[in-house]
This record gives sequence, structure tokens and C-alpha cells, in this order.
Amino acid sequence: MKPLRTIFALLILAVSQSAPAAQTQFSDKGEGELNRAVNAYLELQDQLRSMFKEPPGSCKVSKVPKCQTKLTPQNFLHPETPVILKDNLAHMEEKLRASEKLQGLPAGTFKVGAPLFIRTFKHVDISKFLQTPRPDWRKNHLVEQLSDETSGGVVEIWMQTRSGRYELFKTYPVCEMRGIPGPKRNENDNITPEGFYEIDPRLLNPNSVCHLSFDVGYPNRYDLNHNVHDRNTGAGKEIYVHGGCSSAGCLALTDPAIEEIYSLVEASLNQNEVVGSDGVVKPYKVPIHSFPFRMTPENKAEFSSSSLRSLASRSRGEAGSALDIDAFWENLRLGYQSFESGRVPPAVTVSDAGTNSIYEFSESTDRIRKRCDPTRSP
Repeated sequence: MKPLRTIFALLILAVSQSAPAAQTQFSDKGEGELNRAVNAYLELQDQLRSMFKEPPGSCKVSKVPKCQTKLTPQNFLHPETPVILKDNLAHMEEKLRASEKLQGLPAGTFKVGAPLFIRTFKHVDISKFLQTPRPDWRKNHLVEQLSDETSGGVVEIWMQTRSGRYELFKTYPVCEMRGIPGPKRNENDNITPEGFYEIDPRLLNPNSVCHLSFDVGYPNRYDLNHNVHDRNTGAGKEIYVHGGCSSAGCLALTDPAIEEIYSLVEASLNQNEVVGSDGVVKPYKVPIHSFPFRMTPENKAEFSSSSLRSLASRSRGEAGSALDIDAFWENLRLGYQSFESGRVPPAVTVSDAGTNSIYEFSESTDRIRKRCDPTRSP
């Protein structure tokens, strides 16, 4: 409030310089001038407060538009964290240009703050385990082979382009993950989830014990519907993409990799918002789709029916209901194929309730726009 105090001091000084002469001859007039000066100051104070929208109880004038305030956590416990994020963004432009050049895309295709789409695969290449011929006994062994592989996964970062379609920016290898193929169904089963999730600003953790991290949004409604033992918390929680190289169901990517991904996710969450078909503005969320492998019919056919039945029994745990793994993976395949066909993440919903629920996919009617865009219409 220093500007207001300065203005008030100048007004009082001006009145006081003329007041002595006025008091001897026109004392009433001098008092009236002082009252008018005070009233003018109070009116000016209200105008300035309205103009700058000063927060109550603050002595600082806020000049940052609401749409520029960050939605992601900014309570950094380690002073180096904001420096790390700032440095990553400073070097991100050259990485974006390098990716464009490598793929033969026009310069400027990728932008920091663009809407993102994340895909994860537990086992990106299962062909190395496929020996020919493929009798059932070899297909039965595939589940065990994949269970032993802890570093065969990847995380893909896709960015929306001017056309509305998404292009692959970069693929990051997973340093370590754990668990058998198939969905996570129970607390402490050390299995990485499979399914369709969303990352909102609250799920970012800049103070992670694993350097930086974000929660993938597990469990979703589907996961809880299929856990009849406890549809509130029984399916587990807190599955992260994080730094380091140690995992108990999360995706560990190393510190340099999570620094890049976290910086891009944070920028995307803070710079975008969603306008629904009803006109309601909602916070933007980054979709993250998690798969066991590339969901092609050929890859799916490499698993024998008996191995899938065994897998369903092993993953059941305390969930209280059996899950048909073959049908579940076919459901995942439909969502996988929806993106592959149009290179736009589909709208994902969960039908019905209880153990009959499945994922359903459709073209999204939501519109993503920048939070701060002076050219946009309301």
C-alpha cells in the first residue's frame, strides 16, 4: 500500500501549506478543503484497490492475471526443485526441435504447454520371447517370461499439434517396474496398473522421495467396481511415475527422464483448460493409458487360454471377483486402437456398475483451449 500512502501524504502536504493563511481569515473554508482532500483520498484508495484487486490483508499489489496462477503444487521443500524445473524448460526448446527434425516434422510442431497424451507399456517388445514354432506349452511360458522382465517397458509422450492430432515427441525407457502381466487389483500386490487414467494438477508431487513424481490416477471407477471386497480402498492407491530406478508397482524412469516429463506435464496442466459441450469450463487433465504390451491381435494371440486363466486366478487376490483377462485385454485393445486410428485420445467412460462394468470409448466433445488467450471467445 505504499503508493496509496504516498498519495495521501502529498494531499495532506498540499493542504497544510495553504492552511495557516486560510485559518486566520477563512478557517471554515480551510476545514472544508481538508475534508474534501480526505474524501478525495478515500475515493482514490477505493479505485486503486478495485483496479489492482489487492488480496485482503496483503501489502502487495497483485498484477498476475488469474489464468496465469499455477494450479500445480508450488510448495517446494527443496530449493533446488524450482531451479531444476526452470532449467529443464529452458533446454526443452532444443529437444523439441531435435525431435521434429528426427521425424521430419515442421519446426514448431511441438510446443511447451501443449496438451499431452501419455502411453505406457509394461513390455514394449514381446517378440524377443517368441520362439517358433509356438505350441501351447511355449505360450504358457510367456507369462512367466514377462513376469521376470523388469526393464522392458516404455513411457511415450505425445503432444497435440495445430491440426488437433497428436504426434509422438519422445519415448522414455522404464528403468524398473514390477509385477505379473495383467491389471492391478489389490493393495500391495506390486503390480503396475493397466487401464485408462487421468492426471490432474493435484497429483503432481515436487517433493517426492523419488526426486519428482506424479500419481497416474489409479484406482479409477473401473478398478473399484471390480473389487467387490472393498470398493473404496481395496484396489490400492498411490501408483506413481517417478525418478530413480526402484519400483514396487510404480514406473521408475531415472531422475533425468522424470525431470523432462514432469516439466512438460506441469506446463500442460497449468496452461490449458477444457470447455465441455455444455459450455462449462473445467480444469484440464492429462490422459495416461497403461497397457501390458502393444495391443495388437497378433500379440494378444501369443497367450494361451490356460495361461490367461491362471493369470486371472493369481491376480484375484482379495478383490473377491474373478476377472476374465482375455476379455479385459480385448477391452483395452479397443481403446488402444481408437487412438491408433485417429491419433486423438478418445473420451473414456465406464459403463454400468459392479463387475459387469467395462470401458467405453467415443470421440471427445470437449474442447481444449489455453487458459490465457486474449483472442478467444467466452
